[in-house]
Amino acid sequence: MTRLPGEVLDLDGRRAEHVRIDLAEERHGEDTLWHPELVNEGPEVRASFACPLVLELKTGEPPERIRFLVNGYSSFSGSGSFHLGETEIDSRIPWLRPVHRNLHLPRQRQPGHLTSSLFGVIAIPGEDPLTVGFLPPQDHFAQVRVHPERGAVRLWAQLQFEGQRIPSGAHLKLPSLFVGRGRGALDRYAQRLSREPRPVPAGWCTWYHYYTRIDEAECHRNLDHARRLPWPVQVFQLDDGYQRELGDWLDTNEKFPSGLAALARRVRDAGLVPGLWVAPFIARLGSRLAREHPRWLLRDRRGRRMVALWNPMWGPLSFAYAMDATHPELLEHLRTVFTALREQGFGFFKLDFLYAAALPGAYHDPGLTSLRALREGLRIIREAVGDAYILGCGCPLEAGAGLVDSMRVGNDVTPYWSGLVDRFIGRGFEQLSTRNCIRNTLVRAPFNLRLFHSDPDCLITTGLSPAEQRTLAQVAALSGGTLMISDDLGELDGARRDVLDFAFRLSAEVRAVPRAYSAPDVMEQRLPELQLALGPDDAYLGVYNFGDRPAGRTIRVSDFIPWPGVKDIQTVEIEPHGCRLFHLVRTGT
Repeated sequence: MTRLPGEVLDLDGRRAEHVRIDLAEERHGEDTLWHPELVNEGPEVRASFACPLVLELKTGEPPERIRFLVNGYSSFSGSGSFHLGETEIDSRIPWLRPVHRNLHLPRQRQPGHLTSSLFGVIAIPGEDPLTVGFLPPQDHFAQVRVHPERGAVRLWAQLQFEGQRIPSGAHLKLPSLFVGRGRGALDRYAQRLSREPRPVPAGWCTWYHYYTRIDEAECHRNLDHARRLPWPVQVFQLDDGYQRELGDWLDTNEKFPSGLAALARRVRDAGLVPGLWVAPFIARLGSRLAREHPRWLLRDRRGRRMVALWNPMWGPLSFAYAMDATHPELLEHLRTVFTALREQGFGFFKLDFLYAAALPGAYHDPGLTSLRALREGLRIIREAVGDAYILGCGCPLEAGAGLVDSMRVGNDVTPYWSGLVDRFIGRGFEQLSTRNCIRNTLVRAPFNLRLFHSDPDCLITTGLSPAEQRTLAQVAALSGGTLMISDDLGELDGARRDVLDFAFRLSAEVRAVPRAYSAPDVMEQRLPELQLALGPDDAYLGVYNFGDRPAGRTIRVSDFIPWPGVKDIQTVEIEPHGCRLFHLVRTGT
């Protein structure tokens, strides 16, 4: 491994020769922390990227035998390992790209040119995996990118400067970098991100049974069931479908004639915490917000409104547009909205489509990077809601650190395993499906209780086969994160209740002691089939078959559980989309 000089690129992608990056080295056993400082010895430069660390990894292996772990940009972005003969996977529909892609980055179409957000792991046969990642605090979105060269792999760790000015004579401290070798390096990196998380709640959400069809009467009916559930459900969360229009969050539609405050009061009287879905950084043009304050909408350099997403549940030609999170009037409006919702009694907020605040555009405050813009918006909301619990959704992971309590780590779960939207539009990697939701939960497992509580999305039983129901339940429980359910509570029969009972019981056992969470085979295949919750004296191991045919699995447990005398698991047969669960206890405990 050879370290090459770091570099700063201007807006034309040319290297700024008069800007250098100095690195101070700090060794910690198998790991190295690099502390970069940017020094401009010439005239002011507007930078597109700063790359404090550039590595050349010599190898004689073909690209197809080298794998790179890609962490997607936001909650919804696909994550998994690729070999360097593959190209990045992108949506077939242009207006869905903002949901999954960092639009500040150039689109990569060449095989092996892969980009991972915040951190990356590269595995070359015969060598220990190499983990490279940035450490907070950050003002810029960060990436690790690779591409193969003749006899080598080149790796860049870069910061997204987005045209930020670097004055002549400037000395800028940049975020530190972690570089570690070995199977455990990714976990050691995640440990350095650790924050003290709050107790994780469990709850019920309206979305996956009712979607936008939810109404006041159905809320009341499910609330009557929720108060008598045998599981520790604490939160009763109303999702999309209550608002008069996207952007007008205090105004309910005709389906909620009593208003939000009355619902919150009723939920509290039932002994539960009222929760509410809000998408604070998007609006539709028909909203009062957009009509009365068009200057708050984010626009591109040509003055066109920035499309944040299209959702067919809001209408066949209905686009939602991004808000400019650097506009002080919008920020004060959000403070007013969330203060009012908190005063109405809501104690849990699911904040959705947060990436919209970081889309590229002509910001009201051009001095802010997209990461700072999004974090400033979240900071205002956090101040307004105080100690209420915040679940971030559709958010770049590092943007929510320290501001949200839980973070969605995958796309939405669905009442089917995989569908046409996933297979065709998302090319089997992202877009809505239970399979994709599970993959992201497994890939991002190490960050639970580090950056945030992981939110594996809701546990549902509707539409899934019995094997798929149990698999989804096991993945959610072994994640150690939040556990939300979303079926019609009045329709749960004995078999489906058994699945939920299994999930709540396993979740409690897993979270009873501190654990490290991982997918031990994440560098071997795109969709991992092992899930580990490792404690000091015991471990829970989930084994999966995500294929469409029955399959056998033999697991070399000693490869990833460092206990003396640990035994491998001999061949077990697993049905399609099915799972097995093993509880391993350390000898002598």
